[in-house]
Amino acid sequence: MFSKLFGRKPRHPDAETALARGDFSEAIEHYRRLLAQEPREAATWHRRIGETLALAGRRQPALDALWEGAELLEDQGRMLEALAVYQCVLRIDPEDATLEERLQEMAADGATGMGASGPVTLSTHFRRRAPLFSDFSRDELAAIVEMMTVDHLETGRTVFRRGEPADRLFLVARGEVALTAHGTSGHPMERCRVHEGEPFGYVCAKERPVCKATAITSRASELIELSREALDVVAASHPRVWTVLERFQGSFSPVIGG
Repeated sequence: MFSKLFGRKPRHPDAETALARGDFSEAIEHYRRLLAQEPREAATWHRRIGETLALAGRRQPALDALWEGAELLEDQGRMLEALAVYQCVLRIDPEDATLEERLQEMAADGATGMGASGPVTLSTHFRRRAPLFSDFSRDELAAIVEMMTVDHLETGRTVFRRGEPADRLFLVARGEVALTAHGTSGHPMERCRVHEGEPFGYVCAKERPVCKATAITSRASELIELSREALDVVAASHPRVWTVLERFQGSFSPVIGG
């Protein structure tokens, strides 16, 4: 049930065992003990607690825990991971006005957060770690986050294969993805690895290219996904979105596409 709702398996065996039995209270207690034992990973454990509370039907405590985890991630400068948690919040409460305001604040030029060397503007952080987001307006970014999905994949999972339709753009929130293509010998060869904050994939409003590479996770990864269908929905009220995306994709060498 856990993986069905949130797309991944819990990574702690005691909590996994409890979840398999449907004992959400015991799983939450395991995560709370980990929170006390590993304060440096507090953002992760608050998130796991929130996700498990959601499975247990405890909506408000779940939202409180997820918000706490996301805010800790922001404080640590892990903005893409924070966005992924905010997307979980949206799945539980699609009408959360506070979250919409927060997303707009994150997109605003004057918004600030803490970097390794002190305060930085969030838009500057996005330019450094995920330049795509810095080119959208506040309203556009909020609309995009509502439509994005977050994929949680273990090591060795295939994201897409060579020859499949190229209709998704990904950003690595956490982890690493290896891209392979056929070399002159006809055998698969690794072309590159994509790291946190970096994009891969391709979407286009009009063309229908195919993937020229195969993408496989080389570590357990969390990927932010923007599909062509989702972007069409956003573009219906924010038509500039496709222009920004196509300009952004033209600024780097797409790993797939025509």
